[in-house]
Amino acid sequence: MPGFLYTRVCHWRNIDNDQPPRQQSEPREYSGEGMRLCDPWIICALGLLCIPHLGAVPECPLEISPQRAVVRYGDPVTANCTTTQTARGIGWEAPVGATGMKTGVQSVTWNVSSLTDWTVEPTCYGDFNTEPRECRKNLNISLYKSPDSVSLSSDGPVDQMVEGRQYQLQCAVQNIAPVQYLTVNWYRGQTLIHSQTFSHNTTRTPVNVSVRHLFTADRADNGQQFTCEAELNLGPEGPQPPPATRAKPLKVTVLYRPVITCPPSATVKEGQILVSSDLCTAVGNPPPDTQWLIEGQEIEPNDPLSRRDIGQFTFEAENEYGKVTQNVIITVEYGPEIKGCPTSIAVKEGQSLKSSVPCTAVGNPPPDTQWLIEGQEIEPDEPLSRRDIGQFTLEAENKYGKVTQNVNITVKYQPAFLRSEETTQTVPGNITVLVCSADGNPPPRYNWTYSTADNVALKYTDRGSTVTINGTSTSNIGIYTCFATNEVGEAQKTFKVEFTPGGNIGKKIGIIIGVVLVLLLIGVIYKFGNASSLVNCRQFH
Repeated sequence: MPGFLYTRVCHWRNIDNDQPPRQQSEPREYSGEGMRLCDPWIICALGLLCIPHLGAVPECPLEISPQRAVVRYGDPVTANCTTTQTARGIGWEAPVGATGMKTGVQSVTWNVSSLTDWTVEPTCYGDFNTEPRECRKNLNISLYKSPDSVSLSSDGPVDQMVEGRQYQLQCAVQNIAPVQYLTVNWYRGQTLIHSQTFSHNTTRTPVNVSVRHLFTADRADNGQQFTCEAELNLGPEGPQPPPATRAKPLKVTVLYRPVITCPPSATVKEGQILVSSDLCTAVGNPPPDTQWLIEGQEIEPNDPLSRRDIGQFTFEAENEYGKVTQNVIITVEYGPEIKGCPTSIAVKEGQSLKSSVPCTAVGNPPPDTQWLIEGQEIEPDEPLSRRDIGQFTLEAENKYGKVTQNVNITVKYQPAFLRSEETTQTVPGNITVLVCSADGNPPPRYNWTYSTADNVALKYTDRGSTVTINGTSTSNIGIYTCFATNEVGEAQKTFKVEFTPGGNIGKKIGIIIGVVLVLLLIGVIYKFGNASSLVNCRQFH
């Protein structure tokens, strides 16, 4: 057909001796507008002329299971080739395990008891009465071998690495295949830090691989174990997890200047030894020497801190690779204390505990305080009264403890009388007593003002003072004033002395009545006495 002339692969088959088709030529070129690849053919003459079949080209009816085989070097391998349509013959072609053409079968097996050929490419072929007449399919096979050894080395001593310097680690992988599937993994401890693949290298036979890894030493690397691993990632058809071989790890020692960890500020309890606290830490390699300073002066290692230790503290750490310092604001805390409290005190009525009792509670943090009287809380700002009697207790508490202090408080108040005025009535000649007694603390002193007279007597007692008028007369009538005084204040009481109204007339009337009664009695006696005599006389006569 014009425009469709092209070269084509032609195969000759010898069905009788089960030989696979022989390839006579390779495809070179084709020409013609709109022409499609001519897989099926009708006539192949001398390997030069191919007349294409213009119909649809069927797919190759051969199926290989598994489609891909991953085999460890020296292990057995088996693959089946099955046809989905009637075949004149099928077979396997391979350097090892070839089966030749098999007739009258629908499947044929390629089997090798120990595969050691690195270049093997088994091919299943089939010959058919209908299209596609004949076809071939290759088994995708990967023969692999784990490395004989994996070793790790360094270009410098791993126990003397200095922070900030660059070092080179080398991983040597011996006799591994295929290198195309190799991944070299680098680990620091259990952490993957780098990976390198070789997918560009299609060498099938075992090779030696050397991989280098550069890293800059850091203090975080100190004490870590570095290692490399050769891993063969053979895909989902390969062993899972992928076979991997690790090198013996190298433990790294990194030398570095000190690093200080300190808070910007801190609180410590009084009595604590600062150098033995965990307030600040310093790490370095080699381990640094440390010390504490306050205002530039070194603190003695075994001296406990006290509330007097105030100022800027400095923590210092030094080794052969450097010296570092850090300032810390330290507050020294301590438990509560009560200062300036008397065991007993007298206060004026109306004053408060807060204003009159010189008790001070100190502590850090500042303590909470409360006053108690007989176990009941009392507000320190409330004014005290004469009824507030008993034992007072001051309590002070913070997070380090609680302390108490008892104080006997006496409430002082100025004298007071129940009544400020009093009237006393008497009669002439009577004894009149005026009693002056006031309530006060401390007990008051008494003074009187009155018109002096010889018959007036003044007396003082523990409970007050009295004025006694013996034989009260007109000259004693008047005002008597009593003053009660103590250190808090003064009070006064006025006594008004007066005769009972009508007192002289009654006395006169009494005398008159008495005289009249006497005269009447005499008259009666005289009268009845004479009559008796007459009777008697008459009888005797």
